[in-house]
Amino acid sequence: MMVVFAMDLERPDEQMKQFAEFLQTGKPVFGIRCSLLSFRYEANKKSPYASFDFRNPDGGYATALFGEGWKGHYGSHGKESIRGLRAGMNEADPILRGVYNVWGPTDVYRVTKLPPDARVFLYGQVLTGMKPDDPPNLQMSIMPMFWTREIKRDSGQVSRVVMSTIGAAPDMESEDLRRLYVNATYWAVGLESKIPKKTDVRYVGGDWKAFPFGGEKFHHGLKPEDFAIKKG
Repeated sequence: MMVVFAMDLERPDEQMKQFAEFLQTGKPVFGIRCSLLSFRYEANKKSPYASFDFRNPDGGYATALFGEGWKGHYGSHGKESIRGLRAGMNEADPILRGVYNVWGPTDVYRVTKLPPDARVFLYGQVLTGMKPDDPPNLQMSIMPMFWTREIKRDSGQVSRVVMSTIGAAPDMESEDLRRLYVNATYWAVGLESKIPKKTDVRYVGGDWKAFPFGGEKFHHGLKPEDFAIKKG
C-alpha cells in the first residue's frame, strides 16, 4: 500500500517512474489532504510525468485516481475550522466503527464532483471559528471529506483507494480521525473483517503535539531516525 501526502512536487523522472509504476499495479493508495495537488511542473514541462500536474485540464493524476482534483479551499482558510459529519447511508460500514467525533482546525476543501464508484464516509462542515464548539457556518454547504473508491481495471483487478481532504498535522490530534485512518487502512488492504469495535490509536512512543499548519512552520533537516522510539 502507498500513502501519498504531497504538495507541489516536481521530482526527477527516475523517481516519478517508480511512483507511476506503483499506480499501475492496482495496489491500494491512501491520499491525504493536499495530495489533490501533489505535483506542479515548472522546470521540466516536457517530462513524461508533467501530465500529473494538478493544473492540467483533466486534473492530473489525482482526478483519475482519487476522483477529484484541487478545486480550492471552501470557507475561510485559517479562520474557519472543520467538523466531520458521518455519512448516514454508510454509517454501518466497518470503516466508521468507533468514529463519531472528528474535528480539525484546517478548513474544508471544495469538491465539485465524484465518480459513481466513490463512497463518502465523512462530510466536512464549515464552522464559524477555530474551536470545536463553534457553531456551523450555515451559509456554506457540506462537502465530501473522506471517501473510498474501488476502481475496476481493464485487467479485472479492483484497486482500492482512500482519499481524505482532512489530515494536516493538527487535524491528527483528533482521536477519531486517527481511528478513521486506521480503519480505512484495514479496508484498503482487504482486512475490513479485522476492524475492531474501537481501534486503539494511542500515540506510539509517548505524547505528541502537532506544529501549526502553514508554510515554513516545520522543522528543517529532520530524518526518520530522529523519531525513533527510545528504549528504556
